Amino acid sequence: MKNQRFIQEVFQENGVLARVISGYEWRPEQTRLAQRVMETFDRTGILIAEAPTGIGKSLAYLVPAAQWALKNGPVIVSSYTKTLQDQIIKNDAPLLSRLVHPDLRVAVLKGRGNYLCRRRWEIFRQEEGSSLDGQYLIQRLEGWVKLTETGDLAEVADLGRRAYRSLRRITSHPRFCQNGVCTPETGCFYKTARRRAMDSQIVVVNHSLLLADLAISGEILPESEAIIIDEAHHLADVARQSLSIQLSRRETEEALREAGGLGEPGATDALRRLVRDLAPPVRRTEWMGSLRRIEEAVHRCHERTDFIFRGPQDPIPENGFRRRYRTADESPLPAAETEDLLGGLSEIGRGLSNLLESLEELAPAGERDNEQWNRVRTGIEEIRNSDAALRHLLSPDDPGRVYAYDHAPETGLVLKSIPLDIGEDLREKLFYQKQISVLTSATLAVGDSVEYMTRQVGLSPTDYMSAIYPSPFKMQEQVLSLGFKSGPNPNSKNFDTYVAEVVEKIVQKTPRKTLVLFTSRDLLSRVAEKLRSALPKMKILEQVRGGEEGAQLSESFRRSHRAVLLGTASFWEGVDFPGADLEILVLTRLPFAVPSDPLEEALTEEIQVSGGQAFQERSLPQAILKFRQGFGRLIRRRTDRGVFLVLDPRYCLSGYGPNFQKSLDVESRAMRSPDEAADAVYKWFAQDSSEGGTSS
Repeated sequence: MKNQRFIQEVFQENGVLARVISGYEWRPEQTRLAQRVMETFDRTGILIAEAPTGIGKSLAYLVPAAQWALKNGPVIVSSYTKTLQDQIIKNDAPLLSRLVHPDLRVAVLKGRGNYLCRRRWEIFRQEEGSSLDGQYLIQRLEGWVKLTETGDLAEVADLGRRAYRSLRRITSHPRFCQNGVCTPETGCFYKTARRRAMDSQIVVVNHSLLLADLAISGEILPESEAIIIDEAHHLADVARQSLSIQLSRRETEEALREAGGLGEPGATDALRRLVRDLAPPVRRTEWMGSLRRIEEAVHRCHERTDFIFRGPQDPIPENGFRRRYRTADESPLPAAETEDLLGGLSEIGRGLSNLLESLEELAPAGERDNEQWNRVRTGIEEIRNSDAALRHLLSPDDPGRVYAYDHAPETGLVLKSIPLDIGEDLREKLFYQKQISVLTSATLAVGDSVEYMTRQVGLSPTDYMSAIYPSPFKMQEQVLSLGFKSGPNPNSKNFDTYVAEVVEKIVQKTPRKTLVLFTSRDLLSRVAEKLRSALPKMKILEQVRGGEEGAQLSESFRRSHRAVLLGTASFWEGVDFPGADLEILVLTRLPFAVPSDPLEEALTEEIQVSGGQAFQERSLPQAILKFRQGFGRLIRRRTDRGVFLVLDPRYCLSGYGPNFQKSLDVESRAMRSPDEAADAVYKWFAQDSSEGGTSS
């Protein structure tokens, strides 16, 4: 009861929060969510809570978490996006110290690969400073390295793809962090961040680090009995990704570079120095010969890797393709060359290990833990991992996994082994190991049930309590929602022309900032080309790659007075364009997963084998959740107003269309033509202006 009184004092209409935040608007949904979270902490258990945009859910769970953590130990808060992490650390954490306790400590912890390692940086400067990629990275980072207090590479402006390989050579690595030389006192950024996390009451992480901690039995994060998972609708996908096994040309070549090779820094180069320092004359010539043979094997493996991962020489579509394989014969890798590569990887790993063991017998125990020794151990580990991954991927016989390969012009072949069921792992290793779990997101429910989402993460209805809160926005007043009861099917050849025509007519008649969401990058590029011809005076922003350039496109869209932004997956959620920054949102098609996608195909088969209905149990609820995420881009504030259009005629004409319509808090109107829709949009905004609305 004491904790509940505290929550009431903070969140009531004229409570502490209202006095601390200037211009604070009381939200009863936020109060109810905070009370429910506090109740979960007091009584223990699992709470699943859908909290739509505008409720203020982060403070609603952080205040109860902080109150509990001060007396009971740390609470782990996990998010999917960096945006939410930054919000918690920069905006919410300072408020918590005023709302809960001035000595409350909140820390963010990221994976090792996000932190600079000073020792590896110096090695990199010495070994690769003369290469073009090395010079590029050194020029970009040298000033930052001297000034940074955190070593967090997120502080650095986007370095581009060119820096990817080099960055892996300068970030924290467990092989370089195992001895007493690398400590917070000597400037180890990762260990400093981890020490800070261990000494905090609220520790903010992302889903990937949370799951990595589970994989090694809690060796990364502080021991905690309570966890909050925000953006929980991503948890199953991240878990599946973390348990997947993948191999590509880039990953294999990275492992080979760590092994060394002719003229390459790496394990062989480090071993050569150790041989010179430690080997007796009678063995030195023999061991140097062994090193040369290992380096020749590395060279041969590079050649095999280059050939193997080019894939079939058939023309590759611009966006590539993904296919499933069920037997070794269906694998796209050529058998003879792949067998040679496996033999070479085994030879390299065995040769490095034998030399290392021989040298360890000669070195005093206290001298086996410097950069040279660690470089050798890292090379051996990388080679063994690649060898094991390739052997696994060439034996697609685990019925609990789906085996597939991607083939794209930029990456070549990428082989993957993906687990089908990750629910048991999450249930046993995460939820059943915690006294308190709170899972929340703006989109968890399909209809009035969260069962689809909870089933994905291994929870049954008896495991949890759920709460679904209404939107604080007046959607019926703030949104004009339109569908079409005519128009081509999204799979027809002229659908791109139709999409471009609708967008053109609407923005010509009502030139407001418009976001058009696609599920296909190919369709997006064709529509972009048509819109540039039809709207020469309008700024057309096109997402060319995956999610990489999303931040730059978003910023350009915000700065533009009038613009049309065409985006794919990364723009369906996580972007915030309040007010006049976004007033027209267009969904080109209902976001069903591609049935031929290997994972979807395998999961569908699994449901059907067990006697279920795959469309009702997976395809439809999955699409509705993504649909709701897309819709959520439009209204971000109480004062926002906008138009939402769905161009896919199935939204109005199919038997399942009403399921999508009912998932919104606004009634949709059916249009017969692009002209009718353009007129409706114009009249709606004109009415808004005549009534003194805030849109401009």
